[in-house]
Amino acid sequence: MNSTPQKSPSITFFLLTLAIAAAAQQRHQSAFHSQPGASFGEVSEGDSAFRSLKNDLSRITSIDENLGNLNERLNELIKAQVDRAKSQQPASQRGGGGADCPTPFVSVMGECFSLSKTRLPWHHARHYCLGMGGDLATPSFLYALKTYILEREGDADVWVGGTDEGSEGHWAWINSNEDGTNTTIPPHHWAPDQPDNGEGDGEHCLIMQKHIHPPLADSSCERYLSFVCQYRG
Repeated sequence: MNSTPQKSPSITFFLLTLAIAAAAQQRHQSAFHSQPGASFGEVSEGDSAFRSLKNDLSRITSIDENLGNLNERLNELIKAQVDRAKSQQPASQRGGGGADCPTPFVSVMGECFSLSKTRLPWHHARHYCLGMGGDLATPSFLYALKTYILEREGDADVWVGGTDEGSEGHWAWINSNEDGTNTTIPPHHWAPDQPDNGEGDGEHCLIMQKHIHPPLADSSCERYLSFVCQYRG
């Protein structure tokens, strides 16, 4: 933001203004109600004080204007510095790969993600992400996303966009390819002994685990977990 704050008179400026107004009123009253015994020296002394106050006010006005000009110049320098810093950022930090990430999404390897602190079941989490203009995360670079989660000290497990609902045992990301199919989750992304379907209890939604490598595992869709949304644009 580069708007310039509006200038406001200083307290000294205000007090001097009041003093000049009072002095002017006193001079006006003296012109009509002067006592016969008033000396020329007393009148001259009042005029001198009035002129001194006016000079002080003029100097303060000039200082106030100079401060305003300096403030405008400072804002211009700050904006120029911010613009220069943005232009020198690596492409990945500016939303490289064509990613233009709106708040609260951030760019990770050219894709836009947001880690939610809210804990919801998988289907509710997906509905939440859809309301943000995205969906649960289906990262092209799984370990880049895991690094992003680790840096932000996310929960041990977070929901991401994978499921085998409707096709038991066939695990796929929820993103659609051009032919309408979904991308199968590769075997080397599964944690040891995963997926195991809860040993028969039914686990049909995908989590990414913070402390296990590889990080993916199946889990009950009813668990309340944090989740990662991905912006679709």
